[in-house]
This record gives sequence, structure tokens and C-alpha cells, in this order.
Amino acid sequence: MECKNDYLCEKQINMDKLFEYSNRLIKETDTKFFRYMYDEINWKNRMIGLIGPRGVGKTTLVLQYIKQNLNPSETLYVTAEDFYFVDNRFTDLADTFVKYGGKYLFIDEIHYPNLNKIQTFPYNSLINSYSLSCQF
Repeated sequence: MECKNDYLCEKQINMDKLFEYSNRLIKETDTKFFRYMYDEINWKNRMIGLIGPRGVGKTTLVLQYIKQNLNPSETLYVTAEDFYFVDNRFTDLADTFVKYGGKYLFIDEIHYPNLNKIQTFPYNSLINSYSLSCQF
């Protein structure tokens, strides 16, 4: 996508940085061992929420799935703790991601007890989730 003004250029730079980080994490993810839950998840659902305490393997599970099954140019993994979200909302990310041809968006480390009450989030049937996957 070509920059036509400063706002679009900033969005493109931010998206490029997010993709760079995402691709690095995916590339570095070990796929020698898969937890039993890997085969229990219906990865074809448009929205998937993984609930559990930190450190149990939700992120690794998601990154393994991405690495084994999805096209990196259509897939973005981000953490809600990224500085991007200081100035941007989830809906901003989803909108920009889709405009760049994205299909699979994974948002990790979501810690919002009332996420299901956010009316503008796509497919908002999720309650108290920590990891989220959306397919557009």
C-alpha cells in the first residue's frame, strides 16, 4: 500500500513493524513438541478464545498453529501489551490489517474483564479471554 499522507504512512510503518515482530516470533517457534490441546481446538472457527493463566502454553500453541498452517503474509500475531495499543484500539488494528489483505489476526495477552461488552469489536461473543484469534 502506497503512502499518500502522513497518517497513512504512520499506519503503514506501524503495520510493517507489527508484521516484522510477528514473523520473527513465528519463525523462532519450536514445532518439535505439540501439547494435546493442539488437536482439540477447532481452528476453523472464525473466532477462538484460549483461557488460562500465564505460562501454560497458550502463546506457543497459537504460534505453532500459525507456523504449521497459515501464510505469513495473511497472518498477524500481536500481543495486547504492545506499545501499539497505547495509541490504537483493537478495532484500529483489525481495520488496518484487513485493508492490508490480512485474513488471520491473533491477539495475545488480552486482560479485559469486560471484553464481551465492547460493542465495536468484531464477533464479540468472547468473555474474559487471554488469547484471541479472528479470521476475516
